[in-house]
Amino acid sequence: MGYVWKHIFRKPLAALAVLCFGAVIALTLCGLKKAQAEALVQYHEVFRNVKVDCRVTNLTGSQSDNLHIFPALYSQFLDSGTPLGALVENVQIKGTTDITWNGETYTLVGLNATQADRNLLPENGCTIFWNEGLGEWIFSGDEAVCLVSVELEKELKKAELEAFPLHLEAGIPQFQDYDGELVLAGTYQGSNNRCIYCPWDSYVAMAKTVGSGDEADSLSATLRDNNQLTQLREEASRYLAQPDPNAAGLDMVGEYYLALDINDYQLTQAKTNLENSMTVIQIGTALVLTLSAGAGAFVGFLIIRNRKREIILMRIVGTRDGRIFGSFALEQLLCVVLGVVLGGAAFLWQPLGQLLLFVVIYALGLTLALLVFLRKNLMATIKEDE
Repeated sequence: MGYVWKHIFRKPLAALAVLCFGAVIALTLCGLKKAQAEALVQYHEVFRNVKVDCRVTNLTGSQSDNLHIFPALYSQFLDSGTPLGALVENVQIKGTTDITWNGETYTLVGLNATQADRNLLPENGCTIFWNEGLGEWIFSGDEAVCLVSVELEKELKKAELEAFPLHLEAGIPQFQDYDGELVLAGTYQGSNNRCIYCPWDSYVAMAKTVGSGDEADSLSATLRDNNQLTQLREEASRYLAQPDPNAAGLDMVGEYYLALDINDYQLTQAKTNLENSMTVIQIGTALVLTLSAGAGAFVGFLIIRNRKREIILMRIVGTRDGRIFGSFALEQLLCVVLGVVLGGAAFLWQPLGQLLLFVVIYALGLTLALLVFLRKNLMATIKEDE
């Protein structure tokens, strides 16, 4: 051991070069590991926060409004007790029917959230003015209230009406007409002023009264847990097809007449980016470890070239090959291990397994070079040196 330290201090630059090499490799491996961990964190952050929205469409996926969605289907989304309903949240549903008042035609719209109708969204130029104490929450109930346009409110005031008089005619003889009032919950200012909005549950109750049908025009939802995307696809496949542009002109595809468009692009893109990052990191790690074996063999070659006479003299005086090998290998391993310790300290020596693997592979390359030389006959070695 004393011989090893003596030689290290006798040629400090060579020892420092090996030490620096070990430190650089350690820093590289630790950096790759950190990049891998950061990529995973970023992926999980995106995975948790990105919203996977789905909407019912026609078979081609080109239309998501003015559909005929039957209660047997939309109830699977609205009822959280169903397998499909348990997978989704923020379900938005809308239904429409034409009505007449004061000689003018209006559209009665039943919905459970303002987001269910694009015409009510601020980005589409709509502003809602709620009456005091009221807000969007009215659409989640079943009260006989409504949201009308500013223009219609003025017409109601002219007629000295504080509520909208609603008349629905029975669609089937055995049903009766509906006459009632919808209390104004607020007004809206937007591009479409011919709609009267009321809560979805109220809309369905009125529709059932007159027998005009309680079908929905549109339906959308958000996946509750992104880990359940596969389950959503499987459960939805019991009721809905996947959008297919080739289904144009078809009324049915198998047993389906509607499709479910699941917008998981961001989630899929995040997964693809992670897989690409992991591939690059794995290739980089493999290249670094492969380089380690080559570096070890190269260092062994340099030892043999620069210290061949020393090795020959040691063999002439009877030093066993095993001891020669051990002293030279130990000398290099001490330097490279010290470099790994210093280089990996900044990352708390993570990943420890890969750092140890680097040392082992480096040692194997060094061993191979030394053993090839030491296996040669002493006289053959001396002749090569002449």
